[in-house]
Amino acid sequence: MIVCPWNEIDRYESIIPNLAQAKKAVEELGKTGYPVGRCEFEGGYVLSQEPTTKEFAADKFETHSRYLDIQIILEGQEIMYYQPVANLKEAVPYNPEKDIQFFEGRKEDSVPVYCQAGMCYVVYPEDAHMPSRIVGEPAFEKKLVVKLPL
Repeated sequence: MIVCPWNEIDRYESIIPNLAQAKKAVEELGKTGYPVGRCEFEGGYVLSQEPTTKEFAADKFETHSRYLDIQIILEGQEIMYYQPVANLKEAVPYNPEKDIQFFEGRKEDSVPVYCQAGMCYVVYPEDAHMPSRIVGEPAFEKKLVVKLPL
């Protein structure tokens, strides 16, 4: 897992496939205000989302096998909870069509990662994560999830 300001992501270019294409796609989406939805680009795709942050107990940890995520916070703030997938118990088997698997985990065993606007985090297949959790109270958040094939 990597956590950094989005404007410093270039330093990880050697370990993030198709990063240059992803940055260009994000820049192009920015010109139109990041409309909610999916945007394909050569080398991956971007999901523009506007979730309301949720309590920890509202979901399960997730992982992806074919894609890594770069989650970029555009507006608002969130806590993303992290655990190594090896520490968790499977809750829902891997769905290859959606490239997602869910796991049960306890909050007290998790690492909370606070992210505010301008920050991003990169999660790999071994990084179980629970994104868009509340900071204080449920709140609006605007974010991008960049999916890059491994």
